[in-house]
Amino acid sequence: MCCREAYAIACLGVTEGDWDALANAALEGLEFEIAKKSFIRTKNLKYLKLIHSIEVRNYCIIKLYLSILACMIKEDKCMI
Repeated sequence: MCCREAYAIACLGVTEGDWDALANAALEGLEFEIAKKSFIRTKNLKYLKLIHSIEVRNYCIIKLYLSILACMIKEDKCMI
């Protein structure tokens, strides 16, 4: 069962331990949205901060990659 399906079932009513298990499984599977929603249910600020820092870093890396790619395309057009 994928984390999204497990999340939908968990919303019907599970224990805090089940939410923690789901959150950890989602985090290990890099399903940050499900992990974040699950950690919100258990009010686990430590892991919510961790996910936020990962998302910020990923955003910065993607932004840098796109900037580099744009420069490479611009240089390639100039050389033609």
